[in-house]
Amino acid sequence: MSVRTAMGRMVSLQPGDAEWAMSKVIGRWRVFAVSIAGWWEALRDGQMLGCYFGADDIAEMQRIPREKRRLEWGAGRIAAKLALRQLHRDQDGGVAALNTIEIGNRKAGPHRGQPQSNCARHLSISHAGEWAVAVAGRSHVGVDVERIRSFGSAMRDMVLTAREREWIDAAEARETDLRTTLVWSFKESFMKAHGLGVFGHFRDIELTGMAANGRLAWSLSGSLESTLRRLATGTFEAIGERIGDYTLVVSGASDRGP
Repeated sequence: MSVRTAMGRMVSLQPGDAEWAMSKVIGRWRVFAVSIAGWWEALRDGQMLGCYFGADDIAEMQRIPREKRRLEWGAGRIAAKLALRQLHRDQDGGVAALNTIEIGNRKAGPHRGQPQSNCARHLSISHAGEWAVAVAGRSHVGVDVERIRSFGSAMRDMVLTAREREWIDAAEARETDLRTTLVWSFKESFMKAHGLGVFGHFRDIELTGMAANGRLAWSLSGSLESTLRRLATGTFEAIGERIGDYTLVVSGASDRGP
């Protein structure tokens, strides 16, 4: 399997050179990306901020003590709102005002802690480096973005199966970090789509193939397969890409029905 690298750039949502919000189609999903620093520079005056955030959003953001975390929170929320609005437009033909879309976290159940909204759609958010990304869907979905980086031997031992190591070690030196990061990103997105954490499960998932179009194949341990069967989250697919210095993977259940 080879890593798909001919990505093209993401498409700006803003006029001119203002590229703090962008989107890209990955498989059957549209991923929205928001610059963690750029959104605040563009929207910091009260009138513009109010176009994206309701009063409750702004109050919650102001309660976050650390500036870095506030900016990440805001970027993730904007990306999620854009994703939900686009999904609503594509499926129902309606356009919701961004400041009316409410996003919180599930308080109970197998997907506890996962983002949810008042739009009755599934949602996933991820942050890395300078960007926050989000994907929305009618069915379970998970997204993970990672800056391509080196992994120490202890981390590789925790994350990689023997087969994945062979694939990574067979690459040219300049691609080993890319492949390792892609494996990590896939496993994160796959488990997020099921509402579960990846830690403790890294070696229960094995990336076994990557097609020229970015479509991923995998195998599961018996114990994890049994766990996911009980969750009844449906038949899954996953797409992985490299975008600049980042890997981006979306995993999700096939959309069926309304």
